[in-house]
Amino acid sequence: MSSILGTYHINNATGVIVDAWFAWQETLEGYYHVFYQILENYGIPYRFKTDNRTVFNYNSSNKKDDTMDVLTRLGYACKQLGTEIVITSVSQVKGMVERANQTFQGRLKQEFRIAQINDIETANDYLLNTFVPDFNENNNLVCFNNHTKCLVIEAFDKQRFITVDDEIYFMREIPKNVKYSPD
Repeated sequence: MSSILGTYHINNATGVIVDAWFAWQETLEGYYHVFYQILENYGIPYRFKTDNRTVFNYNSSNKKDDTMDVLTRLGYACKQLGTEIVITSVSQVKGMVERANQTFQGRLKQEFRIAQINDIETANDYLLNTFVPDFNENNNLVCFNNHTKCLVIEAFDKQRFITVDDEIYFMREIPKNVKYSPD
């Protein structure tokens, strides 16, 4: 199963995986599967930040006339729903997804081996019904009051954890929010 590709999206505000899907190659059909999951479970998204895939990227004419835009099928669906597509090839902009990708690659291989999963249909079932719910449950944001006593642990790979009341929590930086949305 090493030749399959995974597609998923993460909510930047919460760190929650909002969709996931395996396919033999990256196609529009795979993105329709994940878009359907988002619509079903969370409603219409405000924005997608994604890499420069042809399934997302569209060429616009030099004129600023909306009737002249040449959209991909997924781009057209997003436009009709009011979902903005932001395309970037800079991995720092997609930092949360890049970090999650490392986690997925490390964990899923082992979990598939343990669960004896060796076909794509079973992999997708496991992904949607076991892995994503478990990941999201363990990825819930927990906040503590100022001056809460804790022990900070830095692992060899520079990831940080804290212990509070004998519970271990993964630390992550929370982006600062502006007072008013520029949109």
